[in-house]
Amino acid sequence: MNYLKKNSSLLISIFLLISPVIDLLTQSNIIKTNYYSIGLIFRGLFLISIIFLTIFTYKKKKLFIPYSILFIYFIIYISGSILYKDTYSVIKDIQGLIRVFYFPIIFLSLYSLREEIRISKYTLWTTLCIYTLFLYILFITNNQSLLKDYFELKGIISILVPFIFIMTSNTNNILKKIIIFFIFISTSFILKSKTILLSFYITLFFTIIFYIKNQIQERNIKQIIVLLLLSIITLSSMNIIIPKIILKNNNKITISKIIKDEELLNKYIMNQRLTRLKKKALIYKESNIFQKFFGIGYYKNKEEINIIKMDYFDIYYSHGLIGFLVFFIIILIILYKVLEKTSNEDYEKYMYHISLLLVIVLSLFSGSIITSPSSSLICIILILFLTKHKKKSLLFCSYSMGLGGIEKALLNLVNRINLEKYDVTIILEKKEGVFLKQIKSGINIKELKVSENKILILRKIINYLRKLIYKIFNYNIYDFSCCYATYSYSANLLARISSSNNSIYVHSDYSNLYNNEEYMNFFKTRHINEFKRIIFVSNESKNNFINNFSYLKDKTIVINNFINIDEIEKKSREKIKEKKKKNEKLFVFIGRLDDSSKKVTRAINLIKEIDNTSLWIIGDGPDKKMYEKYRDELNLKDRVVFFGKKDNPYPYMMQADYIILTSDYEGFPVVYLEAILLDKNIITTIPTSDDKIDIKNYAYIVSKDEKEMVKEVKKILKKPSSKKTINLNELFDEKMIKLERLFNDN
Repeated sequence: MNYLKKNSSLLISIFLLISPVIDLLTQSNIIKTNYYSIGLIFRGLFLISIIFLTIFTYKKKKLFIPYSILFIYFIIYISGSILYKDTYSVIKDIQGLIRVFYFPIIFLSLYSLREEIRISKYTLWTTLCIYTLFLYILFITNNQSLLKDYFELKGIISILVPFIFIMTSNTNNILKKIIIFFIFISTSFILKSKTILLSFYITLFFTIIFYIKNQIQERNIKQIIVLLLLSIITLSSMNIIIPKIILKNNNKITISKIIKDEELLNKYIMNQRLTRLKKKALIYKESNIFQKFFGIGYYKNKEEINIIKMDYFDIYYSHGLIGFLVFFIIILIILYKVLEKTSNEDYEKYMYHISLLLVIVLSLFSGSIITSPSSSLICIILILFLTKHKKKSLLFCSYSMGLGGIEKALLNLVNRINLEKYDVTIILEKKEGVFLKQIKSGINIKELKVSENKILILRKIINYLRKLIYKIFNYNIYDFSCCYATYSYSANLLARISSSNNSIYVHSDYSNLYNNEEYMNFFKTRHINEFKRIIFVSNESKNNFINNFSYLKDKTIVINNFINIDEIEKKSREKIKEKKKKNEKLFVFIGRLDDSSKKVTRAINLIKEIDNTSLWIIGDGPDKKMYEKYRDELNLKDRVVFFGKKDNPYPYMMQADYIILTSDYEGFPVVYLEAILLDKNIITTIPTSDDKIDIKNYAYIVSKDEKEMVKEVKKILKKPSSKKTINLNELFDEKMIKLERLFNDN
């Protein structure tokens, strides 16, 4: 059950992706008898799975009434078929029942799961591409029998025309735009479909209307004139192109004649549907009262009852007045709820409304839009794109949850998020680390490994495929995404793919680590301009960034890290066997032992130069052995003690007279906040600030030059403490409000 809950979106997406294969096998008569086909088997299993998911996994009790109504209708319909028809016709009627009512059942179920499932636009786009690929193969191999009724692909492409416009508008790459429209135009040509062409012109018309409306609001006269000219050209081209396709170069007949003449209308526009409509209406009229209410079905005496290929009429005659009402009342109630809470505020949502309009219009004049499982599922996905989730979905991407400043900061941040308002997911390159167990239950933790294959080409192929698969299933499905580990290429990529409302956290001031060219290159390789927000933990790192990337100034914001106040206060009271020496000033360093930034040798030299002092070093890193060797060379083994990694460093901090940092560069170290909370003096080489805290008010700032540092620390040891206090709870509440504005900014 838990697996289904965590992977319901994935399973639905996979079924959507294999739909073209199912349809091709079904159309090819593979695994097909008089009673069943591979399509019926797979779609039947999917239908049962979705019902099981809603009732037993998610326990959607509100569905009991509509499911019961559907079940009662099914029993009556099947009973009537058994009463009036032969066995073969009964089986065919049941197949028709499942095929047609597939739409309201799946629609009802997936709408009820709208908070739990998120389908990527790239899943839908990939599905369309697979359909198109198969279409090309059939066209090239000249397989006319399959090409003629290829999975009712005309209907699928017709309702997806606005979606194709969306995908085109989402890319600035001209080549991609050309490829997308080439796929669309070539597909329309192969299928020779008037419906697709009509959908294209309707979508283009409404697109022009959308942009004209926006330009009127902005009072941009030049753009309005250009768009009006474009609309005139569009209408003119319709007047030229559509008659040629419809009339097949028959110059003796005009569009005006067709509109006035029912016979010509039936032949050239409706493809004899009006004739079939009359025949089926006559069969319905001659049926008994039971069939008028519950439907004449699809077969009689082992012969198929004429299909009109106009969805509304086919549903009415095949399922009667009661079946028609059951079908559409369910759909109309859901559509009302969807449309009640949506608006056309942006182009994408506007286009989804146009897709819905096309579904409604095309179902009246064409068939297999809402009565075909393939196209009806796509209709449902398009409509679900219009729904708004009550809870925002947040994604944080990082390397691991091992012991470290970034990892601890991420832990404190996600644990502070209100899970009643937000669904939180963490994706790690390595799902490991001491902080994993401390993450609040209810937060979803995933792993997406980066290949470390020694063969370069193979490694690149594997990583590319993993990226592609992730994009297909996760493109923009989150309301907010964040690359929390600045250095991680994988986290960076996932955050950019997963949401258009994306951010990157910059935890350090890299201007101190790199020269100007290296600094610029560091951020460019991380596609910094593609992020909507760039979050810094200190004003200094933000200002240095703006000096190099002034054009990104409006994207920058300062939000410092969080600490868990209650946890720190509780853990700080735990007893440890280690005790500071009497009559000595104790300095405590906490952090990664990496001399490229931390420069712990400065702290060790400080102990050597100042009597009656000692240093506790808590942490691990690549330079630990080097530091230990350096300490031994200075004969400071009794005064400088290495404790290694500590899950709970706070009892050690409580014994300190001073928390010390002798780094070359930092962002805004978490240890500053921890020291302020525990009311500890801070000696540091890093003067930093955020929007609320200037560390100069809470710490002694000393020189990075070791001789000057010794002089300054000696003076500090003689001074009484004069640090300020601050209410960290209030401060963090303000920061969370600031973050929530970012979460909701989409």
